[in-house]
Amino acid sequence: MKIKIPVTEEATFDTMFLKFGITVKNLKGFILRDDPPLDDIKSILGLSYRALKPRLTQCTSTYQVLEIIEEKCSLLNLSCMKAIAEHFKIQEAQECIKKYEDDLSDFCDTIRLTSCMGKRLLQHSSSLSHMPLNGLHTAKTIHLN
Repeated sequence: MKIKIPVTEEATFDTMFLKFGITVKNLKGFILRDDPPLDDIKSILGLSYRALKPRLTQCTSTYQVLEIIEEKCSLLNLSCMKAIAEHFKIQEAQECIKKYEDDLSDFCDTIRLTSCMGKRLLQHSSSLSHMPLNGLHTAKTIHLN
């Protein structure tokens, strides 16, 4: 998917995308280190996302399952990682998510997002869909995938 952002906001978006990548990497590390039961993670995900069941049955490691979880995440939605961290009481992961959510809130206060930015970015974030993104006529296109 492509969206247009004002050139003046490019660095702000880049910073948030980097925070997202660092957060997901750290979350995967915290979950792997805590080593929750693989079958429990697969069961939770399979019950929550039935379409993932065939892929989950092929997973032989927590790392492989986390790769699938990562695909469910977006800049504005870490709910799948958050649910795993909370269910298995992985304190470091919960703290990492809280920090990211605070950073994301600051980002959303700074940047005005619109629903025209697409489902993946705004997945489960309908409260942001009414916010205007000014200056699109001087915008630069970025790729979200």
